Amino acid sequence: MHQNESFDNKSHHGFMNKNHLPQSNFGSNNSTSGKELKRKTVICDSSVLVCLSNSALMSVIDFLVEKAKIRFVIPYEVYQECILHPDQIKAHAWSSIKIKQMTVKGSVEVVNLTDEEKKLSDYIYNLGNNSFFSGSIPITLFHKGELEVLALALSRDYKYIAIDERTTRVFFEDYRLLLKHLEHEFSTRINVSSRNINELLSLFGSKVFLRSSELLYIAYKKGYFNSFRDDRDKALEYSLYAVKYRGCSISFKEISELIKIAFDNQK
Repeated sequence: MHQNESFDNKSHHGFMNKNHLPQSNFGSNNSTSGKELKRKTVICDSSVLVCLSNSALMSVIDFLVEKAKIRFVIPYEVYQECILHPDQIKAHAWSSIKIKQMTVKGSVEVVNLTDEEKKLSDYIYNLGNNSFFSGSIPITLFHKGELEVLALALSRDYKYIAIDERTTRVFFEDYRLLLKHLEHEFSTRINVSSRNINELLSLFGSKVFLRSSELLYIAYKKGYFNSFRDDRDKALEYSLYAVKYRGCSISFKEISELIKIAFDNQK
């Protein structure tokens, strides 16, 4: 799907509302109980890892694992998308090998879906990819990596889902905005299946969708940029622009709002 700035800049239910940001105690408990481990788990789509890698910010993952005790998980399909497939393309090989190192040292954990979780992925596919129609033709919104992320988040009760790609995130945050964009994109009226949309929204209503920008916000709060001393605030701001220009679907307005939230909380 074409990602244009007008779509990116539209207001929607995003993370600039303080209530949508990760809780202040996110990652602050060192408990390793099953419940606590789920609470601190972030399941990632390939778009977040690729964006951080291309922005020279992969160390954010290591920092959050060590300092905030956050657990990062990817399904095997995401491993294929950002490591195995790009490894064969020279233009993307450097990014893929940096991401691979995160899995080798355990900062990012690769998990396989069970047979039941694969069935759940298929169920989400059927709902999501039969929610919007151009005439009678269904519009494909979710792809295999995203579907496995969603299936694992639902099956294993992971609250935090990290996706930089716009379509999946906006579907769950404000599907009407996505509908408007699709109608602009296809230059026609788009039909919807309210039943399928409502079913998906009910399944994922308790989940929190993050982007690489929110991970940077968390890292800032935990001291990731402290080595910049007096420039730590600028470092956060410039890093947010870095991820924006490398694939994170965050608008200029949202960057300003996120910076304001971060700096206001320092007072």
